Amino acid sequence: MALNWAMLTEDGRRPVPLPHEKVFFSVEKCSLALEFKNQSLKWSATGSAFVTNERIIFVRQPPLPTPASADNTQLSTLSVPLPNFLDTRYLIPIFAAPVYEATIIPTPDGGLPQPSRSSGMPTTGLLKLWFTEGGGMQFRDAIEEVKSRREEGARQFEALPTYEPPEEGSSTEQQQGASPAPRLAPARAPVRRDSQQPDAEDMAAASVARDHEERERDAIPGQDPPVAHATSSSPTAENHGQRHEELPPAYEA
Repeated sequence: MALNWAMLTEDGRRPVPLPHEKVFFSVEKCSLALEFKNQSLKWSATGSAFVTNERIIFVRQPPLPTPASADNTQLSTLSVPLPNFLDTRYLIPIFAAPVYEATIIPTPDGGLPQPSRSSGMPTTGLLKLWFTEGGGMQFRDAIEEVKSRREEGARQFEALPTYEPPEEGSSTEQQQGASPAPRLAPARAPVRRDSQQPDAEDMAAASVARDHEERERDAIPGQDPPVAHATSSSPTAENHGQRHEELPPAYEA
């Protein structure tokens, strides 16, 4: 907070904005009182109040003459940065004009009481602003809106987490946290039976069928016995050959 430090336009009615500063709301015909109880100091004036995205500004109306405005015993302008504008409240008394109160902290070398070197505690003052012709609630809402935007902007510019480069040889999937693809087991070939090597059951069935066929042929006269295969090694074929040799010779007239 600084006393009589704000730059004004040529007519002395409005403050000159700082770089990148924007006025959100202004109200005329209000009364201001600033008090430092510990130092027994007090200032008062009537004029206009302005809310910007950087500070709260009060401009005395009508302006003081140039020599008087340079004297800190009288308040010509008051500039309070938003971070130094604390513990605000808006009151609507029954028999008086609405009043906006706030605790303010003076800026170094701003023409207001400074903290003592022994205590080191910041010096605070009480600011009261009466709105005789309305506009108090809009003034309060404008301050809350600006503070909310500043806090939101500060959160957006918080420090980002430290970047750590990936280790050498690591794959892209491992860097992105992707799990590796599962490995499929090789397909097992179906078991195939060799048709040229029958099993025991097939051999037994074939032997029974051959025996039955040979009995039928033996029962028919003049039927030549079946010729045994040379490669067959089954005992059934040898028995059949023996029975054929034991048959009596055919009757000759």
